[in-house]
Amino acid sequence: MFDVVINCANESDIEKYVDLQNIFTITNIIGTQILLDASVECNVSRYHQVSTIEAYGELCNKKIPSYLASRLAGDLLVKVYNNKYGLRATLSKEKVDENNIEEYCQCIEKEINKKYILNNSIL
Repeated sequence: MFDVVINCANESDIEKYVDLQNIFTITNIIGTQILLDASVECNVSRYHQVSTIEAYGELCNKKIPSYLASRLAGDLLVKVYNNKYGLRATLSKEKVDENNIEEYCQCIEKEINKKYILNNSIL
């Protein structure tokens, strides 16, 4: 039995996967759902989703790259599992150094040096 599940998984390197856009769906959505299902099945005391500040705010009238859409979908799944199954879930949004930010993604090879916890309570 696990006390806490922390999901830090992420695919974000658009240059690396320019022809394989479904890699974002597999990791950022399906991977999140697999961890959420396991968390409910194992009755974990808390699930924590590490996301990105790029996946924040309203979506209306914005051109959304597949990476960002997949991160938003994964974050929404966490909220669904909280509401539907009562999974105690928290979410943090990571911010990278402003000098290293790409348009909508941060490559995993780059170091994250600033952390903003936007919500450290139950969703």
